[in-house]
Amino acid sequence: MEYADAQNFSLGQKFDCIVAGEVIEYLPNLSGFFNSCFNHLYPDGRIILSTENPYSIKQCAKAIKRISSSNLFYLNPDNIQNCCQEIDQSKIEIEWIPPSKMPNKVLYKIGFKKLASEKYCVAIESNTSK
Repeated sequence: MEYADAQNFSLGQKFDCIVAGEVIEYLPNLSGFFNSCFNHLYPDGRIILSTENPYSIKQCAKAIKRISSSNLFYLNPDNIQNCCQEIDQSKIEIEWIPPSKMPNKVLYKIGFKKLASEKYCVAIESNTSK
């Protein structure tokens, strides 16, 4: 195990996959994070992220009630895609994580995944050949 700044790291090795769960919403320098990750991926490697869904019913209710959060910001999939494409022409896949509670389960099943899911997962496939 190694300890490093998630926004600027150099581990001296490459990986097939880098996983960052519930991390990116706390980083002020997303470009540094993605640059570091892409520099450590094998060609066609993947970054797997999970983060809170800013469009969820839960987040909307927090905003209406003005409940503060420790997150620096909320990222939607478009923000993540734009940030990655500035660095590397990446292929990005979004998967809305199914909710565990009612009534969001019902909303998810009838097609309102974006609204019902509290979190989402992003798979970013690098197209670079570093």
